[in-house]
Amino acid sequence: MTLHRPDGVTESGLAGQMSLQLQDTVTGIVQMVQVYCTDIFDYLNLPATFTRGLLSDTVTDATKLSQINALMANGNAGVNSADTSAALQMAIWEIENETSGHYDVSAGAFTASGPSNAVALANQDIQNVLNGVWKADPNITIYQLSAPGNQSLSYAAAVPEPATLAIFGTGLVLIVLFGRRRSGPPVLFRTA
Repeated sequence: MTLHRPDGVTESGLAGQMSLQLQDTVTGIVQMVQVYCTDIFDYLNLPATFTRGLLSDTVTDATKLSQINALMANGNAGVNSADTSAALQMAIWEIENETSGHYDVSAGAFTASGPSNAVALANQDIQNVLNGVWKADPNITIYQLSAPGNQSLSYAAAVPEPATLAIFGTGLVLIVLFGRRRSGPPVLFRTA
């Protein structure tokens, strides 16, 4: 796959969902999550210690946050192949990084090329959001894992009960890569 970033850089890489094990460094509690890259400007180096915050810490446009919530809250359940995994990743990147005001993975300030089926599915995922088929879920929070010089990753999780939030905390988490969920040949996630 080739990414054409809004800053004019073109690079090749991979895209798609990954399964990660997070361990809270304070409580020791372990949690498995399905993550997507939300940073096309850095490479991913695992294992690493990340700070868990919110996607809204870096994506400040409320419309884009709502659209990414709709993608992750609705699209993640449909990830059952390399193409659907890559498609959801490309759709997230498109919404987060497009500056032209028009969403299309294959045109604009941000573009991604790859298997034609994945590109078509990505544009369909975006249309599901824009047409209101997929709506943002107020009961879902999009968390972001970040570390200086490392690629940021995001995942959707149910809004926790106050007691659960206190147990897992919002502090540092250690991430161990378990591998991408996929069926079929390897497709598309940007790594070093």
